[in-house]
Amino acid sequence: MNLLRNRPLATCCMVFLLALTVAANTDSLTKLWLGGAAVFFLLLPAIVLKSKRRRLPVLAPLCLLLSLLALLDGYLQFDRRFQMAEDYTGEVTICARVREITYTNGSALGFTADCETVNGTPDNRRVTVWAYTDLLPAAGDRVTLRAELLDVSEEDSLFLYLRARGISAQAEDVFDLTITEATPRAGDRLRTFFADLRSGLGAHLSRHVPGNGGALMRALLLGEQHLLPDTITRDCRRTGISHVLSLSGLHISLLVGALATLCRRLRCPRYATLLGQIVLVLFYMALTGFSVSIIRAGMMTLLFSLSFFARREADGITSLSLAAVLIALFSPTAVYDCGYWLSVVATFGILARNEWRQTKQKPTTLPARIVHGVMDSLCVTLAATFATLPLVAIFFGEISLLTPLCNLLLIPLFNLYLLLAVLTLALGPIPGFGALVGMLGELLLSLVSWAASLRGILLSLDYTPVKLLLLILAAIVFVCLCATHIGRKRMALIGLVGISVIALFLGIAEIHRTTASGVYYSHTGTNEILLLQDGNRGLLCDLTNGSYTAQKNGLHAIDRAHLTELEGYLITHYHARHVRSLSKVCGQILLRTLYLPIPTSEDEEKLYRALTAEAASLGVTCVLYKPYEDIPFGDMTIHPHAQGKSQANHPTVAISMRHGDQLLTYLGAGHHESDQAEQAASAVAKSSLLIFGLHGGREESRPDFSTFSSSLSEVVLPNADRLTPSLAAFLEARLRLAEEGAFSWIDL
Repeated sequence: MNLLRNRPLATCCMVFLLALTVAANTDSLTKLWLGGAAVFFLLLPAIVLKSKRRRLPVLAPLCLLLSLLALLDGYLQFDRRFQMAEDYTGEVTICARVREITYTNGSALGFTADCETVNGTPDNRRVTVWAYTDLLPAAGDRVTLRAELLDVSEEDSLFLYLRARGISAQAEDVFDLTITEATPRAGDRLRTFFADLRSGLGAHLSRHVPGNGGALMRALLLGEQHLLPDTITRDCRRTGISHVLSLSGLHISLLVGALATLCRRLRCPRYATLLGQIVLVLFYMALTGFSVSIIRAGMMTLLFSLSFFARREADGITSLSLAAVLIALFSPTAVYDCGYWLSVVATFGILARNEWRQTKQKPTTLPARIVHGVMDSLCVTLAATFATLPLVAIFFGEISLLTPLCNLLLIPLFNLYLLLAVLTLALGPIPGFGALVGMLGELLLSLVSWAASLRGILLSLDYTPVKLLLLILAAIVFVCLCATHIGRKRMALIGLVGISVIALFLGIAEIHRTTASGVYYSHTGTNEILLLQDGNRGLLCDLTNGSYTAQKNGLHAIDRAHLTELEGYLITHYHARHVRSLSKVCGQILLRTLYLPIPTSEDEEKLYRALTAEAASLGVTCVLYKPYEDIPFGDMTIHPHAQGKSQANHPTVAISMRHGDQLLTYLGAGHHESDQAEQAASAVAKSSLLIFGLHGGREESRPDFSTFSSSLSEVVLPNADRLTPSLAAFLEARLRLAEEGAFSWIDL
């Protein structure tokens, strides 16, 4: 197989796209070295090789030129665009034009804007603005504001999100926001028109199909995923069908196929059908806001349709390559978008598989056709899954083992529901129609939720060697498919050997993980988490103020432990923020049991009721626990101490974990000064492992315990100034300082 044979346009497009991707992720000096390497290696075949192919001397310099242009474009688009926070430090004054309103809720406002001047200096970069104001601008309005530009770390997921959308910086702490109406630009008018139309159609669907069924319709037809609960998005990810919620070729092909079937029934001419398909695709692309995945699918469909009028045979790989490059030319920052790459690579895998099997004959009998159709659908799913496996490992770090089965069984049901969404636009006012369709949607989501609740359906790929091996295997397979005449047996052998090596490493890593037993400890300031791991089971012990920002630290610990679900989530003391953050936590990872302390006041009783109600809506079981009452967790036992009361209003926290002969005790700040000081001293005297934590009230004196267990082997101390000098000197041999934000593994 040689996929690039007789496909010069596809070859040039792939060279440009790969060079642009490299340019997007390297610094300027590296781009210079790569440019020199491109000059040497791509001109070498044209000069040295005496090939009978006449295209080679022309194609090699053309690829060289495209590589150099991509590197230059990478410098202009990336190196200079995303250093806005470095260029303007402190408070800045921004004059800009509103591009799109992204969020409105009460006094909270979020929008993206195209800058005109920053501190009086002309600047055309794009920013996103978050402000608390009652003002509501419209697309095209001019705004003037004073704010500080947020310096986002490259490790933060927000960093990649902003880059993927071409946003140079995020403005926060906004004040002095003024809005001036301006003449809307043509693009603003078009965006406003289709945004209003999308909003009107969505409201029509929600009015006739209430609940999650209507929200699912709006997600499938209009791409409005934010209306779905986070748990549904999580369940789709756990079952491997997340792509059904992202507008892509699946939606385009279904709508275009339905139109083609209707035209064929009406006996419309071929050219009229193709013109109708072109109009439908352009309209649907505009209606859904020109998302990257729908643009890729739409452009491929347009190229296939236009090939009929050009009297040329359409080629899938060439169309895909050209569509991907056109997107990257008009929006170079798409190379940072995981959805863009997943869409392109999955389609490439399907096209490569189709070309491999194009010589096979279809069976004639009905049973054989059914079996052939099922196997063909399964092969398409496997082709897309294996093609995107390296990207899934890099971006998500896990893969669902149910992906082939759920794609085979559930995707047809989602396709049917998408067609019902189109019918609902016309038949929604009919009494009972919307209710019936809504019940079908709820049933479909229940099936997904049930499948997602199964244990062990996710496999963690978040290991650096696994990611490297997958990238190397993908590069070898890509070269073999595109540039060689390798046969099927050799290709199968390469894939089998590569997958076997990766499976062997994953097996060793999983065995090591399933035998691990211990605690991850991490802190960001006074917000701390304890993640208990007992093989495949994990329990998150919350020692935070309940905010989702603090909970992210726990989610990072879960990723670090390679856990794909959470057996329990134990809240040590109540905060109002726990109610708001619980749904966000459950939207990221499957939680089975929520452990809550017995309320000791009316305020805690209200929070307890709110948390149990929220947990019930999320499908999480609630369990009350008492102080000094052991909580079993696998081979471990959790022993919560009573909350201490001191002069500080904040309760003091202590908790112990036992595994075999090992006893680990966490002692929060101020616990030694509270009414539970005697119990704290007793726990310290029995523990073989200690954590002198930071979460709690302000202390009047430092901890100074006199009695320790003879088996005390390790003391974790986030702040070296917490202990008295004499106690610190006594524990120096066992002491381990915990850096802020770092994860300390304590083996039990």
